[in-house]
Amino acid sequence: KTLLELNFQVELERDSSIEGVRHALSRIMQKAEAAGPDSVVFFYFSGHAAEDGAKNYMLLNERAPNSFNPSDYGSRRAVLPVIGIPYSEVTASLATLKTKASFVVIDSHYDLDEPQLFEPGQVFATQGRPLLMAADSNNYSLALSSALLTPGLTVDGIFKRVQVRVAEVTNGRQIPFSSNTIGKDFILNETGDPADV
Repeated sequence: KTLLELNFQVELERDSSIEGVRHALSRIMQKAEAAGPDSVVFFYFSGHAAEDGAKNYMLLNERAPNSFNPSDYGSRRAVLPVIGIPYSEVTASLATLKTKASFVVIDSHYDLDEPQLFEPGQVFATQGRPLLMAADSNNYSLALSSALLTPGLTVDGIFKRVQVRVAEVTNGRQIPFSSNTIGKDFILNETGDPADV
């Protein structure tokens, strides 16, 4: 709803498979390419996530093999690519676009610190910092929605406000993470009217 209010064209995938998310990402990229260098891309994932010791994965609506043992890293490395998509697949794909800015927001865990996710011209954000378990709540999405609709906030201002708000309402149990490599004071909603993006 927030992205629609900001005039984004939304590709909505609910309970999606790996194939469904990859198709949606492809459609997003085609639209961004058609819109040209002034376009803004905002990828938002809400769901479960896990890491395999090398990469963080969004877990999708795929069936895990009966042999899957989440506490064993060998099992994780074998199974996570079958039931999810690495965060890096999304960040690397969007990095190939010529856009004004790209956002990759993961409303889930960021269990493994993965600096290679921080592509130039992107904001990468998650609902929790590495090694700090994110809560199963809507605190992050509510804080993010409010900050995105606040006129005049820079990208850093948006995600700082989210960080402070979520830390407050969870008494410090959850502290959101963000990395901004856009390289300028980009404002998503300049006037309070829906942004032309």
